[in-house]
Amino acid sequence: LTEALSCFDNALAISPNNPDTLYHKGLTLLSLSNPTEALSYFDRALAINPIHFDSLFKKAVTLGKLNRHTEALAYFDAAISINAQNAEAYYHKGQTLAKLGQTNDAILCMDKALELNPKYYDAFYHKGTLLSNLTEALSCFDNALAISPNNPDALYHKGLTLLSLSNPTEALSYFDRALAINPTHFD
Repeated sequence: LTEALSCFDNALAISPNNPDTLYHKGLTLLSLSNPTEALSYFDRALAINPIHFDSLFKKAVTLGKLNRHTEALAYFDAAISINAQNAEAYYHKGQTLAKLGQTNDAILCMDKALELNPKYYDAFYHKGTLLSNLTEALSCFDNALAISPNNPDALYHKGLTLLSLSNPTEALSYFDRALAINPTHFD
């Protein structure tokens, strides 16, 4: 990735106002665990092209990683206003709303993400963790497991939900499956 940064620097020396190159340099910096510097490149891309979807979206995600959730929401909304068919933007907005304690709105975003992509594992899984209706949560975990049958997190949360629904024997089978896949994950 360090070599990629050098290539982006060379490209920016030739064309310093290319929003795609600025975005990709920011993305690379984000991959190198440098979110603050990545933000500066997303900002530069947005200064040139304020409707650059990828920069808006990744800026929102990056702000979330920096626990700046309220700011992130504004950028998710801007990204969604440009591309309302992007399931990932709704999913991440839902995650951000959940972190802000806005559970009902978070669930609505997960629903929208699932409407756009009915095979979106993460949206099913995280919606299940947000729901207070245990039967609906169980359905979400079932849907997540239909997509990714050996995901230990979904197996574990299905087990927890079954336990809460007073079904300890079936819950134990899901805990066992989760532990068989990843014995140290739930320490």
